[in-house]
Amino acid sequence: MAESKWKKVGESKLSPTDKKERAEVKVKAVKKENIIVIGSEEHYSSFILKMMFMAAATQKLNSGMRKADNTVVACVKAGYTSFELGVLESYRNKYGCEIKLVNSLADLVSLLNRGRDDVKIQDLYFYCHGLPNKITVNLDSKPRIDISVGNLTQIRPDIFLKDGLLHSFACRTGIDAEPYTPIDSYDKDSDASPGSSLAMKMAQYFNVTVKAFLTRTSYGDIVRDPSLDKPIAEELNFLRKGGEGSVYSLYNGEYEALPHAGLSTGLRGWWSGVSDYALWRKQGGRSAPVSGSTPKGLSHGAKQFKPDGTWS
Repeated sequence: MAESKWKKVGESKLSPTDKKERAEVKVKAVKKENIIVIGSEEHYSSFILKMMFMAAATQKLNSGMRKADNTVVACVKAGYTSFELGVLESYRNKYGCEIKLVNSLADLVSLLNRGRDDVKIQDLYFYCHGLPNKITVNLDSKPRIDISVGNLTQIRPDIFLKDGLLHSFACRTGIDAEPYTPIDSYDKDSDASPGSSLAMKMAQYFNVTVKAFLTRTSYGDIVRDPSLDKPIAEELNFLRKGGEGSVYSLYNGEYEALPHAGLSTGLRGWWSGVSDYALWRKQGGRSAPVSGSTPKGLSHGAKQFKPDGTWS
């Protein structure tokens, strides 16, 4: 018989692990959380702008977010009336959001840090005022609630998922200018030092992409269509002649006027009828905030700041 071409070259041996019991390894699933931070509006505090940050936040909720296990809407309480804060209740009911009222920087830091071994932040949105190198969540009011390079270390660096994103709609988060007073114009984006901005520092500290504007942020058209200013103001003035202190439905029910003592006082002409009221659009914000026209010379749109120090 012909010899087989297959030759026995060695004996098969059991793997060292074959005789051992293999333990099942269970990887603990990390839950996802989205957080929207709404700043106070004490800087302008006018009939058409008082609710601009809240309008921007509601527009984001209505337009949709990445799916998460929990969504938190955190609103700075300073300067808002019970009527204005009550707007958030309808979004709690509609989307099942967790509503948190923020009274201090400690409150905000505590929210960002809470339970981050088991729950990581997927998307974090800031709708508030900002200065170069500061996200000013409570501008022109007390206490100060600022996010800056100086206090980043109060926040855990591991609060985000690996694909987490930080979205800042605060003015000029993407530029570095000292002191905090604004520079009116630049020749090009790089002159504003985006590579050393707060946006970049946060990207590197949290190891996530940060989306932010180089320019100021425009919130002016989010609550209302500017072409409706006169008819809305005139309608409110007419309705108020029948009684003070009520919530008024305006413009075929699309808007409502919420009583707020001290807003928009001293105005003349058809604007005079809006004093002591804040305008709200019942369906929420009309659109997302956009990059404004100042400082001049800077490109528009959100830039992406990466942990590796690059931006585009």
